[in-house]
Amino acid sequence: MNFILKKTSFVLLTVTLVLTLSFCSTNSTGGDAQSSSKFPTTSSLDYFDEEKHLLDLLDLAINAQGKLEYYSKAEAPELYCLAENIYHEARSDNFVGQIAVADVVLNRVVSSQYPNSICEVVKEGPVTESWKTKKLKELNDKERIYYPIRNRCQF
Repeated sequence: MNFILKKTSFVLLTVTLVLTLSFCSTNSTGGDAQSSSKFPTTSSLDYFDEEKHLLDLLDLAINAQGKLEYYSKAEAPELYCLAENIYHEARSDNFVGQIAVADVVLNRVVSSQYPNSICEVVKEGPVTESWKTKKLKELNDKERIYYPIRNRCQF
C-alpha cells in the first residue's frame, strides 16, 4: 500500500513536470525535430539560464500539483504514459534526469522517425539493425532494416 501511494504521488509530480515543460516551450520554432527542439532543452541554455529555467519549472510544478491530482488514466492517457515512463526510467535520478527522460520522449513524438503519440513511443520496444544493412555504411537511415528485440535467447 505504501508503494502504491509513493508511485501515485510520483506520477502526479511527473505529470505536473510534463505539463510545465509543454507550457514553457519558449524556444519553439517548428520545423524538423532534428534541427530544433519543440520543447525546452538544457543544451539550448547557458549555465545560469539553465539553473533559472529549472527553478521556474520546479516552482510551476509545485504550484500546479494540487490541480492535477484529479486527472486519471482514462482522462489523460498520454500524460499517464509519460509519467509512468519517467517513474520507471528515472525515479532514482535527480530533477534534471527526470526532465531529460520527458524531453527525449516528447522530441521523439515530434520526430517523423518515431510514432506520433506518447504512449506509442513509450511502448515501442528496443530494436536492432539487421546484419544485412548494418555493415553498409553508405546507406541512409530510411533504407536500413530494423527488427524488434523480443527475447535475447530467441533466434
